Amino acid sequence: MSRMYGTAHLQAAKELLSLQESFESSPHDVKVIAGIARFFAKRNMFPGAITYMQQALGIQPDNAAFHCDLGNYLNKVGRQDDALYHVRRAIALNPRNSESLRQLGATLCSVRQVKAGIGIFSG
Repeated sequence: MSRMYGTAHLQAAKELLSLQESFESSPHDVKVIAGIARFFAKRNMFPGAITYMQQALGIQPDNAAFHCDLGNYLNKVGRQDDALYHVRRAIALNPRNSESLRQLGATLCSVRQVKAGIGIFSG
């Protein structure tokens, strides 16, 4: 078990190093910045994920996927009002994005608007 755990940490360290090198060479590359945000989110490090996704949105403010991801991260840290704003913005930018609709339903459920949240899922 510890061998698998060590391997996973080594892979994560290599991934982070690669992202850091990419960021240092292209600090305004939105794909790299979003990649760092998603790296942190995958490890439940949501404050870091939020910081980097906000930076990505500063470069591409109309990116629906970034708004959806940021809404998800904000919801995870209990900032539901901010989460709802970003998820709704993602839907406004791309109404057919099923992930944004799923995230809106999940966020509504987390703020005790369960009927509205279930309505999102049932169409």
